[in-house]
Amino acid sequence: MASFCMQLPEKFDFSCREEWPKWSRRCEGFRQASGLVKEEESQINTLIYTMGDQADDILNSFKLSATQLKQYHTIKMKFDEHFLVCRNVIFERAKFNQCH
Repeated sequence: MASFCMQLPEKFDFSCREEWPKWSRRCEGFRQASGLVKEEESQINTLIYTMGDQADDILNSFKLSATQLKQYHTIKMKFDEHFLVCRNVIFERAKFNQCH
């Protein structure tokens, strides 16, 4: 069996929340390609480590139970909710219509 090394995705830039979907897709690709999909605890630790220093603080702010802290998909969903910005469609449409 051939072995190869994979480079971790770059750290997430917490000042650019709009980059979360792109960064998240890259991290998911790394998770699949590296074989992390088997070990849930390793997936969680890799996600937090790869994101950077602030990820631990954000994770603690979610107030998850001990059981939820062991579920990768729960943690990933919470980060998605945290970083994805809800858009006011009416406001965005009005702003667009004011452009010249």
